[in-house]
Amino acid sequence: CEDHKEDDLTPNKVYIVNSGLQEVIMYNTGEPAEYKLNIYKSGALKSEATVKAIVLTNDELQKYNTENGTSYKLLDASCYTFTQNEVSFSGSQKDVNQSINITFDPDKILSLGADYVLPVRIESSIEIEASKSVSLIYPVIEEPSVVFANTAFINKDYAYGNQEKIDLTFNVKLNISKNKWDVTCETIVDEAYVAQYNSSNGTSYKLLAADKYELTTSAIIKEGETEAPYSLSVSAGELELGEYMLPVRLNSTSMFDIDNTKDLQVITIKVAMPLFDRKKWTILSVSSEELAGEGADNGAAKYALDGNKDTFWHTQWQGGEPQPPHHIVIDMGEEKLMGGFGYLSRDFGQGWPKACTIEISKDNVVWEVAASSDNLPGKAAAEFYIDFAEPKEARYFKMTITEVYDNKWATAVAEIYAY
Repeated sequence: CEDHKEDDLTPNKVYIVNSGLQEVIMYNTGEPAEYKLNIYKSGALKSEATVKAIVLTNDELQKYNTENGTSYKLLDASCYTFTQNEVSFSGSQKDVNQSINITFDPDKILSLGADYVLPVRIESSIEIEASKSVSLIYPVIEEPSVVFANTAFINKDYAYGNQEKIDLTFNVKLNISKNKWDVTCETIVDEAYVAQYNSSNGTSYKLLAADKYELTTSAIIKEGETEAPYSLSVSAGELELGEYMLPVRLNSTSMFDIDNTKDLQVITIKVAMPLFDRKKWTILSVSSEELAGEGADNGAAKYALDGNKDTFWHTQWQGGEPQPPHHIVIDMGEEKLMGGFGYLSRDFGQGWPKACTIEISKDNVVWEVAASSDNLPGKAAAEFYIDFAEPKEARYFKMTITEVYDNKWATAVAEIYAY
């Protein structure tokens, strides 16, 4: 003390770590809900301390409401129990964390209604940090429910002719932190959902036929765990070209309710012809390309083959206004059995191709029309594929864009594919 080394050290104080308003979700499982009121002792000096938790009176709570513009009500004493309301800190500098345990009765709290809080302040044998001396524990009671852990669509792409199966898992989940039961969950395939989804979204998914997959329809969330898996195995090699959907819906549980907003897991499978490798492809000719206006690394025809969805071939617009039709001719480097054509539209808000014709050739002299469409997707970053009437040998193919959306004359394509 005589050398004054301790004069500027942080003073010893205690405070509530989770001070202020604490909204705490508690599930009404029929079991008490536990809460820890964490107390911290700060300071650089060795010191002992005792801390006691005191529930604010109704008058003190009303004063808090007046000062903070709130309208909380005092939770009835029958709704909670302090396992202990006092903790002690030793003089050890490592003894800085203690907690006061409180148990709540969620069912009783639920019967009271909303806006009931347990307001707790602390008393101590040493200084208290005033700004962190009060905690308003606000129990928010929710009914436990069973949901799918991730309700986002599970989308799988599959190359036609591949004989491998598609195997995947997805989990069912109980939305509580501690599970003391074995909860059995049953599912069904919601066949009607496919037509509903197609009608709402302008898609054409087909229901995955029952003889093309094996699905576990029962899962048990075991005691001590909160999730359990379902498994799905699809004989994708038996599927024809097209897009398929399997909507799996939670149907029943041995206990607790099903959350109807998270009770559906949708699996989609797109079976398409495998795309050709484009490493040997070259641009043989192009009707026009924008070599300046789109920057040094964009606009040229070669960017339709670079594998980068953010770059694109753009027809000329600076220094000229070539009108449709626009064409691009690609040399695949060798003859291939070509079954279809595809492209990705530019990620931009206008000027997408509206109609096109695809021609093929073995020698770049004799050409024949392989496919055409006047209903290309009029939106950004859209993939489009069109099958030929029958697969044919070809080395060269030409995409001719005959019409552009929005009455534009210029257009752009991000990537071009063949299969």
